[in-house]
Amino acid sequence: MNVLVLSYADVVRLLPMEACIEVMAEALRTTSRGGAVLPLRSVVWMPDRTGMIGLMPGFLESPISLGLKVVSIFPGNHGTGFDSHQGVVMLYDTRHGSPRAIIDASSITAIRTAAVSGVATRVLARDDAGDLAILGSGCRPRPT
Repeated sequence: MNVLVLSYADVVRLLPMEACIEVMAEALRTTSRGGAVLPLRSVVWMPDRTGMIGLMPGFLESPISLGLKVVSIFPGNHGTGFDSHQGVVMLYDTRHGSPRAIIDASSITAIRTAAVSGVATRVLARDDAGDLAILGSGCRPRPT
């Protein structure tokens, strides 16, 4: 088994915003056509409720992909050396189900979220629009 492992810095280097905007536009078109299988996320809480793990599987016909995002959420990590949200995206071969990649989830989530905002802006903004304000806390940038 040959599995690619990509760190936060790898994703930032390999996934430019313009490319991600185009991929997300295609993913959104596919989803609107019914070409996605996106089950509700599953959540497993720690018995003392100090943290949880969330599992988000999905399949997309175009661009063809099969994967799972696994994220731990530990709010008590705020103010420590650990992020409150940590996780990975695992991608699988769609023909045989072989694991293909394990990718840092924080970087993908940050870039993907911004890219979807870019897609929405392209679709919804008037041609003569000139200013855009996006408000939100986002995530803490990491050094690359």
